[in-house]
Amino acid sequence: MPPAHNSVYYKAVSSLRTIAVLIVVLNHFWLPAFYGKNDYLSAVMVGFCFFYSGFMIAMHHGFDPYSPHEHKSFLYSRLTKLYPLHVFSLAACVITLLLLGQGISPWLVIGHLSLLQSFVPMQAIYFGHNPISWFVSSIMFLYVMAPFLINLLRRMALRWQIILVVAAAALQFAISALTHADQLGTYFLYIFPPMRMLDFAWGIVFFNITQSSGWKQVVNACTGAVKSHILETFALALFFLFYLIGDRYLNMLCYRGFSIMALAIVSIFAALIATNGCEGWLSKPLNTAPMQWLNSMAMELFLLQHASVYTVELIFNTILPTDIAYHTWPLPLAMTVQMAMLVLFAWLTKKYITTPVTRYLLARNPFVKSR
Repeated sequence: MPPAHNSVYYKAVSSLRTIAVLIVVLNHFWLPAFYGKNDYLSAVMVGFCFFYSGFMIAMHHGFDPYSPHEHKSFLYSRLTKLYPLHVFSLAACVITLLLLGQGISPWLVIGHLSLLQSFVPMQAIYFGHNPISWFVSSIMFLYVMAPFLINLLRRMALRWQIILVVAAAALQFAISALTHADQLGTYFLYIFPPMRMLDFAWGIVFFNITQSSGWKQVVNACTGAVKSHILETFALALFFLFYLIGDRYLNMLCYRGFSIMALAIVSIFAALIATNGCEGWLSKPLNTAPMQWLNSMAMELFLLQHASVYTVELIFNTILPTDIAYHTWPLPLAMTVQMAMLVLFAWLTKKYITTPVTRYLLARNPFVKSR
C-alpha cells in the first residue's frame, strides 16, 4: 500500500478538482455568455478529473500484489458511490426533458443504465439525455483497468514511466492534428474509454514521482510561506500562459489539443503538493470550510449539472411568463440563479439520496464480509 498522505494537501488538490468541475459546469449553462464558449478549457478540466482519479487511486489503493478479491471490493465500493447518483441524475434529466416536451428513447436510457454509452461512437447516444454521464461509463472502465495499469507502471523505472506517457501524449496529439474535427474524431479522442487511460496514467505516474527521493528534495526546498507564494504564483502564471497559447493555436482542434494544456493544470496541482497545500496564497482559500463543503458534493455538482439546467429552463421559461425568461436577465443574476439551483439540487441529492443509499450498499459489501 502507498504511504500515508498529507491530509492538508489532499484537501487542497480536492478543491482544485472541484474548481475544474465548476468550470465545466459554467461552460454547459444555457447562458449566451457561457454555453459552449470555452469547450477547450472545459475539455482540459475533464481531462484533469481523470488525472486526479488516477493520482488518488494510486495513493489509496496500491494493489501490490494484485488480488482479485481486493479488486472486486474496490470496484464494488466505486460502483456503490457512483451508480446511485448516475441513476438519479439520469432519471432527473428524463423527467425534466419530458416536462419540456422533449422525446425520450427507452433504448438510450437502457444504454446509459448499462454504462456502455461511451463505447458507442454516436453522439446521440454518448451525449443523450444526460450528456455528462459518459464520464461515469469511462471512469468505471478505468477503475476496472486501474490495478493492471498501476502494477504495469510500477514495474518500470520512473524515467521510463514518464517517457511512456509523454510519447503517448505526443502520439495522441499527432493523431488529432491529422484527423478532422468531426463527431467520430471527437468521440475517439475525447469519449472513448481506452483513450482516457492517458490522463488516468498521468495521474498514476505523477503519484509515483511524488514518492521519489528527488520529489522529497523539492518539497524540502519549497518549505516556507514566501517560497510557497512564489511557487504557486509561478504555477498559476504557467497555467494562464498555456491557456492563452492553447486557446490561440489549438482551439481550432477543439477537444484535440487538451492534452497539451493539461500539463498546465498539473503544474498547479504539483505546486500545491510541493508546498504541502497549506502555506501559499492559493492553497489557503482551497482549504477553507466553504470549499471543503463543495468538495464533499463534487460528483453531485458534476452529474446533476444538466438536470439543473433543464429544471431552470422548465421553471423560468415554461411555467413563468416568457418576458422574464432568465436568458434575458443580467449575466450575474442569471448565473447566480443557475448556480444556486445546482448547488441546492446537489446538496439535497447528497444528503437524502446518494449518501444514505451508498451507506446501505457499502454496509452489505459481500467482498468485505467474505474476508
